[in-house]
Amino acid sequence: MSCVLRLSGPTFNVHGFLSSTGLSAYKDSRNDQVPSKVEAHGQELNYCSIDVSDKDFEDFEGQLKDADVFITMYAEKLSTIQAFSGTGPVNAVIDFGLSKNEGATPLRCFILPSHFMKLCGELCIDVELSVYWISERGA
Repeated sequence: MSCVLRLSGPTFNVHGFLSSTGLSAYKDSRNDQVPSKVEAHGQELNYCSIDVSDKDFEDFEGQLKDADVFITMYAEKLSTIQAFSGTGPVNAVIDFGLSKNEGATPLRCFILPSHFMKLCGELCIDVELSVYWISERGA
C-alpha cells in the first residue's frame, strides 16, 4: 500500500467510524496483535489505516489520481471523522509513499492540485509525502 489514510486519536472511536461509514481498514487498533494502540509523543492512540492506492511507490501521478477519486467519492463519509473523536481530536493524514533511487536526479518535484488540497483542507485531512531513499547497492 503506497498511499494510505491514517486516522488516530486518544479517544477515537475506530469501530464506530468504520461501522458508520462502511470503510474498511487494513490495520487498526482493534485487530492489531501487540500493542493494541500506537504510542505517539508518550500518548496511546486508537488508530486505523485505510488503503487509498496500491500504485507503485514510483507512480506518484497514479497515487494522486487514486487519492483524488477516493477523497471525492468518500468526502461525505470522511466529513464525519471528528464526530467519532471522543474527548480529543482525530488526526487525519493521507500519506503518499514515494521512493527515490540513491543515484537518481537529486531533485524531484511533486505537484498537488489545488482542488485536491482544498478538499483535504475542508475535511481537515493533512497531506504527507514520505520519500524512501532506495540504495542501488542493495544494502
